[in-house]
Amino acid sequence: MATNQIRVFNLARPTREVIKTLIHELAHHVDWAQRRTTDHSRRFFTVYKHLIETAHKIGAIDLSAGFDCVTTRDIVQMEKLLGPLRVGARVTRPSWIVRVGEGFGVRDGLKAQRFIYSSTERAWVREAPGGEAEAKEIAAEAERLGGRQVTCVPLETREIESIYFVVVPRAPATATAALKGLGMSWREGVGWFRRLPAREAVTLRDRLVSMGVGAARTVGKLPEPTQKAADRPAAGVMHYRRAPPVWRPFTLKRPPR
Repeated sequence: MATNQIRVFNLARPTREVIKTLIHELAHHVDWAQRRTTDHSRRFFTVYKHLIETAHKIGAIDLSAGFDCVTTRDIVQMEKLLGPLRVGARVTRPSWIVRVGEGFGVRDGLKAQRFIYSSTERAWVREAPGGEAEAKEIAAEAERLGGRQVTCVPLETREIESIYFVVVPRAPATATAALKGLGMSWREGVGWFRRLPAREAVTLRDRLVSMGVGAARTVGKLPEPTQKAADRPAAGVMHYRRAPPVWRPFTLKRPPR
């Protein structure tokens, strides 16, 4: 079913490959806006080529670094139709990123300092366009406010530390010790779970699958607990959100002639 939304699921991959995926999906959006349809035709790849070359030129992505075999499939197809990418000079951005890993208790102060909460990373981030010196000043102010796990990295080399949950809804009782040993926690209605950076979460998920302890999966948000069996309505019984209606006897009156 169409939702008119673009969702990216490969946040466990390197940041520049995530950006490339976003550019690919943006090209689909532009292609649709121009001709009310989109596919992987020459028209689409013309838009995609222009966008990704522009992103390289302004410093948003470095095409000279290359990509892995999975993310180069569309580029190979594009170059067959339109020729090789033009990888020329690019603008280098001096910006740094300040990241506060634990700042929920001082969120108001961080908001006043123009930090933005990243739900993907579960952290507060702010760009310092002035470079390293400005980033260190911002980091010192964040620590003074009470923020913890404060780090500064150049924007060019920053990797998005997306947070995933590894969830095993059902597992045999014999696997309890192994799951606890891997740092998993149990929650009623959810199952076994652990919160990890995306790349570590994928590794743990694959390990759990190989162990055969259950249907392990990675999700960006912990599922809501399901209803306990005792709380579910019994079959064939009507349940009301409010008090059930009260039925009172009444008499039909004959209308006057």
